Amino acid sequence: SSGINAEYGQLSKSRLTTLVVLTALAGFAFNPVSGSWAALAGVSTGTFLCSGAANACNQVMEAPFDAQMDRCKQRVMVRHLITPLYRHISLLLLLLQHPCQCILHISCLEFL
Repeated sequence: SSGINAEYGQLSKSRLTTLVVLTALAGFAFNPVSGSWAALAGVSTGTFLCSGAANACNQVMEAPFDAQMDRCKQRVMVRHLITPLYRHISLLLLLLQHPCQCILHISCLEFL
């Protein structure tokens, strides 16, 4: 189970995604209008899902090119560690979950 989690973490480039989320949270923190905890959760969750899905899509689309570069040969898609079925299911879930998450959290925002 931890091997699969590590592979999906590599597919979504979890370290890069974490930096993107932290950047979004920094922008949220510097907002002059105070936000709610629900808005903070929405920003962090939505940014995490969107960035993870974008990174996973990038790795899927560029796998043939990554296989040719030495620095990219250890990526999950190049080594075929995730089967195409699981790859497509995870991408679909990430891409579909983000709009639903946005709708849920936009309804929780408090506008002034």
